[in-house]
Amino acid sequence: GGTGTANLLDDYEEGVWDPNLRGASGTITLGGPNRFSYTKIGNLVSVGGRILIASQTISATGALLIDWPFAHGASSGNTHSHWSSITCTTHAIDLDAGCINLFVESNAGNSYGALYQMFDNLSWASLSAANLKSNNADQWVYIQGSYRTA
Repeated sequence: GGTGTANLLDDYEEGVWDPNLRGASGTITLGGPNRFSYTKIGNLVSVGGRILIASQTISATGALLIDWPFAHGASSGNTHSHWSSITCTTHAIDLDAGCINLFVESNAGNSYGALYQMFDNLSWASLSAANLKSNNADQWVYIQGSYRTA
């Protein structure tokens, strides 16, 4: 509101992108439709959507990663001020025994986020391609949250 420059948004954008869920190596064939939405206001990007995994064609290994529509901003020094924890929920994916929650960590300077499992009184562990079932084409990953670009 208002007519002064101080009242104007310096950057506003809404859109969609086709997410890429991948392993540290190899490929995962996604089912469809897999279209995420985003809203970018200044340097804050809010993302959300769900991914259908056509798991019979998984050749990926290692940690599961999701690519973002914009690169994640780098923090100054070791402040961790730009790191983000984004909500993640799954359907029909084998989680490790004792897993109590999932999240996507988006690290400063990266253009992707890594999926992690949380455990009671234990360290986090990557959600890996090994957690995906090769004979189940009804596996879903839901992601919702925000991160900073600069």
